[in-house]
Amino acid sequence: MEPVFGIIKRVMGWRQMSMRGLDQARGEWSLVTMAWNIKRLHVLRAA
Repeated sequence: MEPVFGIIKRVMGWRQMSMRGLDQARGEWSLVTMAWNIKRLHVLRAA
């Protein structure tokens, strides 16, 4: 999961990784994937 997590965060311009423990990693992953999906949806609708 870490490589995908890092790639998505880098593409979105987020520099800090605040994962501290499994619960926080799950929460952060949920936020990152939600932001990524919203961004992709916006790009696809604009096309």
